[in-house]
Amino acid sequence: MDDSSYSHCPNCHAEYRPGFDTCTECGIALVRGPAPVDDEREPVHAEDHRRPPPERDSVPVVLCQLPVVEAQILATKLEAEGLVVTVEEPALWTAYADVVKAANPFGAQLTSAGLRRWNFGTLQQRLELSTYVEVIWHRVFVPNAGGLLGVAGPMARSANDVRLLFTALSGYDSQDPFSAPVPLRAPQPDGTPIGVMEQFYDVPVEAGTRDTVLKAARVLGEIGFQVEPFKPRGIERAPNLWWFFFGQLPAPLTKQMIQGREQEAHWTGTEFLTTALEQPAPTANDLLSNLAARDRMRAALLRQMETVPLILAPVCGVAAFRHRERRWETDSKPIGLFEAMMPVTPWNLLGLPAMTVPFGMSADGLPIGVQLIGRPYEEELILEVGVRLEEARGPFPGPPAFSE
Repeated sequence: MDDSSYSHCPNCHAEYRPGFDTCTECGIALVRGPAPVDDEREPVHAEDHRRPPPERDSVPVVLCQLPVVEAQILATKLEAEGLVVTVEEPALWTAYADVVKAANPFGAQLTSAGLRRWNFGTLQQRLELSTYVEVIWHRVFVPNAGGLLGVAGPMARSANDVRLLFTALSGYDSQDPFSAPVPLRAPQPDGTPIGVMEQFYDVPVEAGTRDTVLKAARVLGEIGFQVEPFKPRGIERAPNLWWFFFGQLPAPLTKQMIQGREQEAHWTGTEFLTTALEQPAPTANDLLSNLAARDRMRAALLRQMETVPLILAPVCGVAAFRHRERRWETDSKPIGLFEAMMPVTPWNLLGLPAMTVPFGMSADGLPIGVQLIGRPYEEELILEVGVRLEEARGPFPGPPAFSE
């Protein structure tokens, strides 16, 4: 690109994204052509917006509202050019609000500094899906993808080992925007009510899977927990929203990332991607509507979990299956892969902590697990119950080929 067609930001020097009339980094108006080199510049005076406007024939005034640190830096640069600059401290409530927001990884996007980074484009551009993919996706989703809808926890040979790992990893980490600012606590599990969910609503599971969940429920009752049937309310569409956020929404970006190297991707991933791309492209309205729907589902479930802090459920509707196998028989009807995964996708979508404990075997000698799902920031309770369940189960046998 030659200098005559170069688009740059005179403030932060970022290159403009094609199609935008303002800088996507700091929001100022587009300037086309090379950076100015003429030293004959008009004087600029930066004032707080509360000051009265100047007379028409006075020195031109630029009113800027910036975070304090950035304002001081900009003032220093302008003064070095011989310009007159006045910097006003922000209102006390603004500074206080920024401190409160910055304590939360999502709230940090809404501070005065954070909001300034989002000041770009026209209203129409802000409503287009391409904006979310090209700008919001790269700023928020890509750097912090794991924490937006779920975080993968440690995996170990036993529930007790997972608890040890969790203990070592717990606590606030300033370098991890999704670390929980919650201290490690001693759980009080005795007599805890545990809801038993044999399947996701009316979607059946294999007989061996259901029997394993019921067996785990009996054991939990025998070791002192209050076990009762549980049917969640208001999350019937959770698997559909899971598919939207984990399938349809990232599909265009995933396709772009592997373009020309599709043969290097695993066939399960490309199969997943092909299915997602065959569906209508999500719109910005779809994204906002589904985010709101997710919030409503989470709130409804957490209200129900106020009296039932733990849920016992299958991990999957079927045991481990052969490659490319996509249909399975149950006692009532055949189910596909999407239906088979319904016992696990809601918690992934809603951001609830959960852990899996192997507890049974299929007729073919394959392990079947159960999962314990808890409320936000109550991993200690899940881990304690998981350890007790595992201890009551006893040693878990290996696969037949390794047990002979």
